[in-house]
Amino acid sequence: MAVFSNLSGTQKTLFQTLAVVTFMAGLGWASVPLYDLFCRVTGYGGTTNTASAESDVILDETIRVRFDASVERDFPWSFKPVE
Repeated sequence: MAVFSNLSGTQKTLFQTLAVVTFMAGLGWASVPLYDLFCRVTGYGGTTNTASAESDVILDETIRVRFDASVERDFPWSFKPVE
């Protein structure tokens, strides 16, 4: 690049450092709205899509729910299956 050919080594380093800092600041500024958009689109991070009304169609399907009853080692709780 012709712009960098006239700069000394220190000036090149300063310019590159400022470019990296500016890029990182812009990335930090843009990360919050981009993450919010990502969460709204995918439902990730607790952002869920809810229906405005219930469905009129009832599906004849069995839903299987699996519960995980593992607890912290130091908790005084114990879970045992009933079935």
